[in-house]
Amino acid sequence: YDRELPKLRSTLLNGHFALRTQKFPVIVIVSGADGAGKGETVHRLNEWLDPRGVATHAFWEASQEERERPLYWRFWRAMPGHGRIGIFFGSWYTAPIISRVYGAIKKSRLDAELDRIVAFEKMLTDDGAVIVKLWLHLGKKVQKKTIEKLEKAGRAGPDDWKHFKLYDRFTKISERALRHTDTGSAPWHVIEAADRRYRELTIGRTLLAAIQERLDATAAANAAKAKAELTVAKNSNRRAKLSEAKSD
Repeated sequence: YDRELPKLRSTLLNGHFALRTQKFPVIVIVSGADGAGKGETVHRLNEWLDPRGVATHAFWEASQEERERPLYWRFWRAMPGHGRIGIFFGSWYTAPIISRVYGAIKKSRLDAELDRIVAFEKMLTDDGAVIVKLWLHLGKKVQKKTIEKLEKAGRAGPDDWKHFKLYDRFTKISERALRHTDTGSAPWHVIEAADRRYRELTIGRTLLAAIQERLDATAAANAAKAKAELTVAKNSNRRAKLSEAKSD
């Protein structure tokens, strides 16, 4: 960890610098189990990335202003611009999953909401966005021990134990949501979060790979375009010279 982390941070930061001039944003969704280190992950990413090119948004209960507007308005207005990274702590997944866990909506309504998410994310990726979806997983026993430690440190959230009592239901419904919304253009990355060092390295590598893949694809597309334009220019010049020769 101590050997790999500095190298990873440096490479990730260079990738973030290279992102500045690109015409696409990167959207990072941080979700997962209570006590899995979602907050720590957000803080760590903010440490590793250039603060001038990253913005973090936490989505909890909708405000009065948000409730008066279309459901996804609050997410649309937080979308990062080209060349920037947006970190979403809580997202469009939170409400449907929790609502289904507590029986506020039926399975059919959950599936409809998940279909809507798939369509929403497809719209974003069709417009060029790179979406990196991180799901931090904890086993039941590990989650219990983690919440106990957080409680002793005075850091346990008001819903941690309440959610833990429904661990099996949360797991079942979350797995359904992940399977439903795991697409080729916006896949899920499920990360075992019990070991902090493993979690951090894996998250850093996952984000770096996603950015680098798009940078490489963009560079290849630009090179192919430039080559095609050069070929067209050469052919045009050749035809012009042949035309001049015939005129002579």
